[in-house]
Amino acid sequence: MDKQQTFGEQQLAAAEKFVAGLIRYVPDEEGTGRRGNRAALAALRRALGKPIGETLDAFPYVIPLLPQGLHPWDEQCHYLVASLFALYPDPEPWTSARRPSLGLTMRLMARKRSDERSSNTEAPDEPKSSGGALDPAVERRFVALLNASGDGFATHLRYAVTLLKSHDQRIDWAQLLCDARGWQYPDRGVQRAWARDFWASGAHDAKPAGDRDGDDATGAGDRDDSGE
Repeated sequence: MDKQQTFGEQQLAAAEKFVAGLIRYVPDEEGTGRRGNRAALAALRRALGKPIGETLDAFPYVIPLLPQGLHPWDEQCHYLVASLFALYPDPEPWTSARRPSLGLTMRLMARKRSDERSSNTEAPDEPKSSGGALDPAVERRFVALLNASGDGFATHLRYAVTLLKSHDQRIDWAQLLCDARGWQYPDRGVQRAWARDFWASGAHDAKPAGDRDGDDATGAGDRDDSGE
């Protein structure tokens, strides 16, 4: 890698390469000719919630994509993200230079859910709410994720990804991998960054992008590197 890159930039570049390998397993439905590998995605989904030693079916599809010299936690994060990606495949790489954390992505979903609920409950002759509230159910799920560690982190991250999938909210998988690798740091820098992105109000609420029918998510909480 370029020696001028910061450690965060190097880690993000490695994560993007890993995710690019996962994308090759996703069958292309737009006619570009990528056949994908449905068996690989199925094997990765079966690995969800299992220790690495019990994910033998996933080995042929993850090991060729792994960077060299990973510490055990980092290796575990790669298997976790690969399995979650298979649960919610994305056929395209993240092309925006702005990198939203999962905290911002969940905020966008929480805002959208709250706005939808408000629109459905307001009387026709009443003025529409200006929005700004966060859906309490999403907020509870996010707090549980922030408090999770070890095996609990994998469990609560799976819950979060399943919720985002149900609302068609796109995930920056490379950024998520970088953040997962930093989850165990004593300063809890990733958790604090996610919390700022989730509860901060400001310009990044203006356009809830990142949906499948929108542009990539942007905002004050986005990053240009791994966010460490």
